[in-house]
Order: sequence, then structure tokens, then C-alpha cells
Amino acid sequence: SANLDNGLMLHHIVTFNTGRPDATCGPDTAVGSLGERFWAAGNERTGGRLPPGFGYHYGTERVVGVVEIMNHSPQPRVVYVATTVSYVPDTTADMKPVRPVWLDEDNCGDSSYPVPAGPSNKVWRWTSTLTGRVILAGGHVHNGGIKVVFGNETTGEHLCTSYAGYG
Repeated sequence: SANLDNGLMLHHIVTFNTGRPDATCGPDTAVGSLGERFWAAGNERTGGRLPPGFGYHYGTERVVGVVEIMNHSPQPRVVYVATTVSYVPDTTADMKPVRPVWLDEDNCGDSSYPVPAGPSNKVWRWTSTLTGRVILAGGHVHNGGIKVVFGNETTGEHLCTSYAGYG
């Protein structure tokens, strides 16, 4: 298990569907050039399961991933990435498609946030160009981070608070 208590850390794993454009990063950006971001994880192990009746259609395009595992120990380590995917056939009746929308601290950049000493709170805003309803949301913070809060400032609606679980 890659977890900080044993000297390893799953910094990020992000998967991209190369056949679709990303919802928030254009193809002229490093992130957007890889395609649509549709799943990710980190050391906080935020879960994510779509509600019954909703699904993400892969299509026939390649799926690529970016994986960053950090070794905090002085010894070389061997790690493996294992993924379990649940799926239903394309012919499944009444499946509603979802459109992943990835929001990042410095969207389309390097996801970096210089954390100051002591408690901190960072607010990041994005003006949506999309319509629809939110059916699943999750956050990503590194060790020491507590939560990500997601809301609609226009309506004042709280949509999600994602608490880190760590390994």
C-alpha cells in the first residue's frame, strides 16, 4: 500500500479519455491536450461512485493516465497501480450519461498551491459555461489537508463537503 505512513505517497493518478475534449481546459493547454479528465485519486483516497442509472461512456478512444507516486524513504521501492472498473454494457436501458467537470486550484496549470505555515484556507472560483445538475463531487487534498467544500455562489447552495480519509 502506497501510504505516507510507510514512506510512499500516491500523489496523484489522473485518467483521461483521449477522444473527448476536457470541460475546463482547452486542447492548447498541457492538461487539455491529453483529453477529458474523468477519474482521479490521491493519498486522501476520495471515493467516487456514480448513482444508479448514471454512467460515463468510454467510447473506443484510448484512455491515458498520469501517475505520480512519491517515495519519502531513502530506499528504492517497487510499487504497482491496480485499478478496478465496474461497467455495464452499452445496451443497458435508461442509462443517463455524465460529463466530468474537473476544477483545480490553478485549473489547467500545475495544480500547485504553496501552503503557508499554520492553518490556511484557499478559495478558488470558476464561472461555469455548462448547464446541468451535479450528481457527484469529490475533493483532493494532500496530507494535512482536511476538506474541500463545493458550492454554487450564485444560488448560495452548498453542494458537497469532501473530507480526506488518508489510505
